[in-house]
Amino acid sequence: MPIATKGVYRRHPKKESPQVDGRLGRYAHIMGFAFFFVVMAPADTVSEWLEELAPGSLWALRYALIALTIILYAMKGEKAVFYGLALAYGGCSILTMIFGDAPLIWAVRVAFPCVSTMLLVGVYAQRKSDELLWGMLVVMASYSVANTIELVYTMVAHPDAFGQVAYTSIGYRNGFSRIYLPSIIVSVLLDARRGKRFSLRSLLLLLAALVQSYLAFSATSAVELAFVIVGLALIQKRDIRRVMNAVVFGVGYLVFFLLLVVFRAQSVFGLFIERVLHRGLDFTGRTELWDQTFAAVYPDYLLFGRPKGGSPLLGFGSETFWTAHNGILDILLWGGLLSLMVCLAMTAITCIGLYKRRLEYSASLYSLLLGAFFVGGLMESVMFIQFVFFLAMAYAYTKGKESGFTIGATNRGSLVDEIV
Repeated sequence: MPIATKGVYRRHPKKESPQVDGRLGRYAHIMGFAFFFVVMAPADTVSEWLEELAPGSLWALRYALIALTIILYAMKGEKAVFYGLALAYGGCSILTMIFGDAPLIWAVRVAFPCVSTMLLVGVYAQRKSDELLWGMLVVMASYSVANTIELVYTMVAHPDAFGQVAYTSIGYRNGFSRIYLPSIIVSVLLDARRGKRFSLRSLLLLLAALVQSYLAFSATSAVELAFVIVGLALIQKRDIRRVMNAVVFGVGYLVFFLLLVVFRAQSVFGLFIERVLHRGLDFTGRTELWDQTFAAVYPDYLLFGRPKGGSPLLGFGSETFWTAHNGILDILLWGGLLSLMVCLAMTAITCIGLYKRRLEYSASLYSLLLGAFFVGGLMESVMFIQFVFFLAMAYAYTKGKESGFTIGATNRGSLVDEIV
């Protein structure tokens, strides 16, 4: 018979419920992914702060995350053609440096932030797609809101600066769409996973994008934003999704590339370019840069491209440029035909997968964002972190049901979800 001891109490340690443990784990993953995106796609102010804190620390963090992601992918990642092509893109960059007699570290800097971003999706998309999207939302929404506040403050404090602001602490105005468009679409994607069409959060992010586009006007970004706004309204109808899909947008990009870049048929769109966008038919000197790109690559560097990292090869007036100001030409310049074929293959695989599921709302959202990036890719580069992230997420989405699981097929709530 047990003996009761006066004044002695035994307490069992309190265990956290599985729901609480799961929620904390979810938040940890979101913050981890957000940290990854901050390092791989830093705002200018983040880069400057890290350089002041410890010179070289940004690239040290990138190298560490690239290595960690490759190891995780080798151990746990989904082995599929898309991710093989992502690795091939990195391999092509290494070949560019070898045949261009350049340091191999340049290949890591040029290609592997994009490679590791796609591999990150290959590791976690099956189990943590919501968290991946939330990580992207946390970073891009924070950038977008901060950028809006800075622009509004600048206009209030210096009204004469209206329309003159080219740079903010976030970056250059031509790149603002890379921030506010992903924040809008990823927010709407998360809305759809909770059974909503458009939340207050998504509306506020859309308003922030409109303010940024108005106060720091960029013709390319404005067209991208208009494309997304009109597209969001149209894809609410199921029948419209049949024609507004990634294949149509991808083929449209190739057609406009041939018309504008190769055959120079700008005069066909002269009224729109000059009177609506208020730009010349040379697209603010871009046609000159396109000609220089063709000259820099053909014929000696056509296969492997020119090594990126020594000095800029392009110039207009007194300015030099590291980009060909066109998605296809930029890849061709710094990676050659091999890199271009790999990138086109990754894009084609994803677009075809989205086409097969084109009637689904989420597929239309992925297609819409990729389409907007294609629009921007006529005048700017496309191989940036946000583009390759959504390209990989769209690919993972198209393979969800075929792999025996449905990505993001959960309506579970969270404290974060309940903010708006």
